[in-house]
Amino acid sequence: MIIETRLHPKQANIMRAITAKRQRYFKVVASRGFGKSILICNTALMALNELQKFHKYKIDNKNVSIVGPTESQVFDVYMPLLDHRFGLKAYKGTDGEYNFANNIKLKLWSYRAIERMRGTGQYFILLDESSSWEDYGKITFKSAWESIMEPCIMTRWPVEGRMLSVTTPFGYNYAYDMYNFQQTYSDEWCSFKYTYKDSPYISAAHIEKLQKRIDPIQFAREYLADFAASGNRVFYTFDRKKHVVDTKFEPAEREPILLGIDFNVGIMATSCWLLRRHDGVEKLFGFDYFQGDRDTYELVTSIKDRFPSNPIHVYPDATGGSRKSSAGNSITDIAILRNAGFNVIVESSNPSIKDSVNSSNSALWRDEIIISNNCLPLIDSFDKLEWAGNGNQFIKNGHDHFADGFRYLISREKPVYTVFEDAHIPDAPW
Repeated sequence: MIIETRLHPKQANIMRAITAKRQRYFKVVASRGFGKSILICNTALMALNELQKFHKYKIDNKNVSIVGPTESQVFDVYMPLLDHRFGLKAYKGTDGEYNFANNIKLKLWSYRAIERMRGTGQYFILLDESSSWEDYGKITFKSAWESIMEPCIMTRWPVEGRMLSVTTPFGYNYAYDMYNFQQTYSDEWCSFKYTYKDSPYISAAHIEKLQKRIDPIQFAREYLADFAASGNRVFYTFDRKKHVVDTKFEPAEREPILLGIDFNVGIMATSCWLLRRHDGVEKLFGFDYFQGDRDTYELVTSIKDRFPSNPIHVYPDATGGSRKSSAGNSITDIAILRNAGFNVIVESSNPSIKDSVNSSNSALWRDEIIISNNCLPLIDSFDKLEWAGNGNQFIKNGHDHFADGFRYLISREKPVYTVFEDAHIPDAPW
């Protein structure tokens, strides 16, 4: 006999969203004590009951899977719950499998063995504590989701399979990206965030003791469901909810385009900005980006193809005055930009990191930076870049490229109020 467990109100909110089937991917970020394992078990049982409706059809892939960081963790946590609290012991097979009538299966998986899931058909996949998976797997969580788990849901099941991920946050990793997918892909993704205040299992007295005893960053992660990896976030005034919008900006004819460029062979990270007046304030609107051009010549071609009739004003890395990113070329990167007809705005050396970061944070704090949600690499740079060591350099993790390009731009304008005396600054169209 399968027994369902009563859910508390916040867990019930999530279950209602799942059963409504308006989206297919659900990301829950919750504090310790929320009852994440109970939620996952209830969802698994719901999926098993749904599969019973397909018993008349010859469908081979009637699979529901719970994935945890390691075999011991997923077995030790879920087997006792499934066997006793949910009454599934009679259906228990070997190797973490539970077998039901009509070829329906529930299986417990270790993330370390996630490659074995490849090619199977999955009706519902449930992910437990995915924020910590990077420490255990042979491949990244991003690769495991995109190349293994998501295809099992999308390509091997005749109806729309689904996924629920429930985790306590741990830094700005791929679990954090998943949580934010709702901003860009709201038709498929739904996210929830709950702190200790949403859990009926943790007392106020216990929380008061913890706040005095454990590290504040650890408390923020584990009980406030805060993704912050440390106190070293560079753009600490950036907030996705304030600065990222679901609006696609496009330049008007002859409207100036501002480009922040960081020269790196094969990357050429370039962010694209418009200067517009909105609510009586001149603001920078990030609306597009270039990434992946091999050298400055290819970047110039990409820019001209994208903006054939707009004046182009570039704020490049000052080292491009002596560096040549194009193989076998005697012309410097900045000379290539000037020869292309762009207005190149650059000093003899780059601005200091601290000053340009302060300018960026000041503009963000005043809400003078708005970014379209299609600019994901740029958003990630604002969100995830951290200080290294004593705080004089960035951690070189790939998020520094777009940040550098933006610093070159904002350091000249702090923020941009009047870029060109003869430039018309149009009102924002919304």
